[in-house]
Amino acid sequence: MTPIPDTLPYIHETRAVVVYGTKDDLFPAEMASRMKASSRLQVVAIPGANHGLEMERAEESLEILRELTVLYKDILLEAEHRP
Repeated sequence: MTPIPDTLPYIHETRAVVVYGTKDDLFPAEMASRMKASSRLQVVAIPGANHGLEMERAEESLEILRELTVLYKDILLEAEHRP
């Protein structure tokens, strides 16, 4: 789900991880700031990435995917141990 203004109320109703690229024209810094105010959301900025979380060099895009895989794995393991 692309966190555009119409979807923000739905995102704030749940625990979630929001990942965005700092060069994403559809996700301005102001929107990230509003989301960071929520204790239910974990907001992760990918410096220099676009809306698809891609970079100019393929190696950089692959590194983003690796980092996100680790992040998601940690989140899933944490959720598994939560009552």
